[in-house]
Amino acid sequence: MQKVEIYCDESRPDLFTTTSHQKDNYLLIGGLKLLAKHRDSIKESIKNLRKKYNIYSEIKWNKVSRNKIEFYKELIDIFFLFKDNLRFRCIAVEAKKMDIEHFHDNDAELGFYKFYYQLLNHWILDYNNYVVIILIGKKKDGSFKANFITAFVADKSITRILQMPKWVKKLGR
Repeated sequence: MQKVEIYCDESRPDLFTTTSHQKDNYLLIGGLKLLAKHRDSIKESIKNLRKKYNIYSEIKWNKVSRNKIEFYKELIDIFFLFKDNLRFRCIAVEAKKMDIEHFHDNDAELGFYKFYYQLLNHWILDYNNYVVIILIGKKKDGSFKANFITAFVADKSITRILQMPKWVKKLGR
C-alpha cells in the first residue's frame, strides 16, 4: 500500500451560481497526485525552478507570457521527470451547458460537488492510502466544501481530507 497525496483546487466555481455574463465560460477543477515519498523532491524541484526564474507568485496558466515561457516549459518538464509519480488531472465544465435543474435538483453547489467527486473517484484505487488536500472556501451556509466531498468518497481509501483556506496557499510561496 502506497501513501498518495492529492492536491486539489478549482477555478471559477462562481460560474455555477451566477447568471451574470462572464468572460470565462469554464469551471476547472484540477488536482496533482503524487506519491508522498516524492513530495519533498518535487517541491525542491519547483522551488529551484522558481528561484532560477525569480518567480514567486502563484503559478497560473493564464500568466504565461513571452518573458515567462521558459519557466512554464521547465515546469512541464518536471512532470515528465517524475513520470508516474506526479500526475495532473483536470475537469473542465462549460457552465452554459449545465442543466442544474435536471441533473442537480436545481442546486448549483450540488452540481459543483458532483464534478469534484468525479475528479477524485476515478483517480482513487482501493489498494492505496490517500490524503486529499483541497484549497477551499466555505459554502454559502458556512460549512466547508470538503465535508460534502468526504461523504461522496467515504467508501474509498481516503484516510483524510484536509481543508485549507485559499489564503494558506500564499504562505507556501
